[in-house]
Amino acid sequence: MAYFHELSSRVSFQEARQACESEGGVLLSLENEAEQKLIESMLQNLTKPGTGISDGDFWIGLWRNGDGQTSGACPDLYQWSDGSSSQYRNWYTDEPSCGSEKCVVMYHQPTANPGLGGPYLYQWNDDRCNMKHNYICKYEPEINPTAPVEKPYLTNQPGDTHQNVVVTEAVKEDQKRVQTSPHCGFQRAPERKVAWKYNNPLT
Repeated sequence: MAYFHELSSRVSFQEARQACESEGGVLLSLENEAEQKLIESMLQNLTKPGTGISDGDFWIGLWRNGDGQTSGACPDLYQWSDGSSSQYRNWYTDEPSCGSEKCVVMYHQPTANPGLGGPYLYQWNDDRCNMKHNYICKYEPEINPTAPVEKPYLTNQPGDTHQNVVVTEAVKEDQKRVQTSPHCGFQRAPERKVAWKYNNPLT
């Protein structure tokens, strides 16, 4: 995940896509509700009181190619930029609105008044692709089969003043290494274990 406190640092859909790909990842695609809940949990951990994180939606890798479709078929035209065939969707009420809005964000507006579909948190909304938002990248796990088994450990705490907060874990014979990126990222590996990292661009 990449979170930018300053609006001027947020990026368009295409810029987010390029940033993920330049670091060996892709914009997030989601296979099912369990993965959606995993991301929600990570965002909640990222936004605990005292972290200074505020409203700011996140680009995910869902988008619609083609001109302003307003017919009932429009929701079926959205596809994942990484080629995933997942049909899982988590639209907010009355979304997608289609028209000129072709790229999808995951809502993250904890201070906004709730709408007809409830709080603007974690559901999806189509938006104009040139709008500026935060983004979420997905990376393939990096596995070293000869590495020794290690117990999970935590380096720093989310409240620390150090720049990096890193969580890694190793399971059985698989060792996962956090992507060395100036942004947050998460990695999926066998048995749905994850490793992720948060760098605050402000520090």
